[in-house]
Amino acid sequence: MKIRIIIILLAIVFGLKAQVNLQENISTNEQWENSIINDALIWRNLLIKHSLANRTQYWNERQQAFNSIITHYPNSNWADDASLMLIGERAVINGDISTAISNLRSLIINYPTQSTIVTGWDYSRGCEISETWLMYAPSLAFANENDSVIARPYNRDGRISIVEHEQLAYFNNLENNPQLTKDVARYIIALMLKQNNDIDGAINELEILLSDYPDLSILRNADYTAYQNQYGYLIGAVPPYDSSPIWRVQYSASVLLINLYIQQNNIEDATKIADKLSAEVTPDGWYWDLNRYLGDFYAKNNKTNKATLEYDRAIQGINNKIVRDTERLPVLYDNGYLIKPKNFISWEDAAQRQQINNIIEINELKNKLNK
Repeated sequence: MKIRIIIILLAIVFGLKAQVNLQENISTNEQWENSIINDALIWRNLLIKHSLANRTQYWNERQQAFNSIITHYPNSNWADDASLMLIGERAVINGDISTAISNLRSLIINYPTQSTIVTGWDYSRGCEISETWLMYAPSLAFANENDSVIARPYNRDGRISIVEHEQLAYFNNLENNPQLTKDVARYIIALMLKQNNDIDGAINELEILLSDYPDLSILRNADYTAYQNQYGYLIGAVPPYDSSPIWRVQYSASVLLINLYIQQNNIEDATKIADKLSAEVTPDGWYWDLNRYLGDFYAKNNKTNKATLEYDRAIQGINNKIVRDTERLPVLYDNGYLIKPKNFISWEDAAQRQQINNIIEINELKNKLNK
C-alpha cells in the first residue's frame, strides 16, 4: 500500500513538473509571436510605402513614420530599427553619407544590446529588412486606421501546423541569438564607406565588428543545434530563397572584408579571414554557398588543395540538405502543403532534383582545378 502511494505521489510530482515544462515551452514559443501582435501599431510604421521601388516620392511620409516610433515609443523594441532605417534612407535621399555615418556611430552607443530586423543597406534604397521577417511577421496582426489590431495568432484554428512550428522555431532562435543592432549598424557604416571609396575606413570598421567575435563557431554551433531540433528546418534553409542557413551579419562582414582585402591586393589577410570562416563557420558544408565562395577564392589564388576541400564540403553540405529534405517533404505532403512533382519517383529523388544544378556547377568548378 505504501509503495502504491509513493508511486502515485511520484506520478503527480512528475506530472506537475511536465506541465510546468510544457507551460514554459509554450511561453517561450509564443514570446516572439506575442511581441509581434502586441507591437503591431508600432512596427507597422516601418512598412509605410516600404515595398515601393521609388521611395523618394514618399520620403516625407516615411520619415514621419520613422520619427513617430522614435518619439512616441523610444523604449520599444522598434526604436532602434526606426533609427537605422531613418538614417539609412535619409543618406540616400540627401546623398549625405558622412552625416549618416556620424549618426550611426551615435546609434551604436545608444543601442548597445538591442536586436534588429535590418540586414543591410543599399545606396539606391536605404536599409533592407529581413525578407523572412517580412514574409511571416506582418501576417500575424493587421492594424486598422482606427488604431485597432486584428490578431491572427498561429493557433487561431486551435492547432499549430508544422510550418508554423518551424516559423516559431526560426524566430525564437533569433530571440535567443539575436542580430545586434550595433553590429548591423557597423556593417552598414562599412557599406557606406565602401560606397564612398574609403576602402581603408571600411576595412577598419569591419575589423572592429569582428573583433567582438574571436570564435565564430560559438554562434554557428548555437544555430546548428537549433537547426537539428524537430522544427528547426527553416534555420538551415531560410525563406524565401531556402538556399542558405540563417543570415548572420558576422559572416557577411567577413565576406565583405575578404573582398576589400582583395581590392587592396592583400591576399595574405584575405586568406586569414577565409581560413577562419572555413574552420569556424562551415567545416562540414552547412553553409554550402559560403564553401563555394571560399573555393572560388582559393582557386583564384592558386590554393588548389584548399579549393578542392571547400568544393567537396559544399557538395557534402548539399547532400546533407537533401537528406533533411527527404525526411521533411513527405511530412509537408501529408499535411497538404505541397503536391507531388511531375514524374514523381520518390521524395529523395524530388529533393535531389532541387539541388542537381548546384552540384553540377560545383563539380565543374572542382574539375577545372585539375586542368
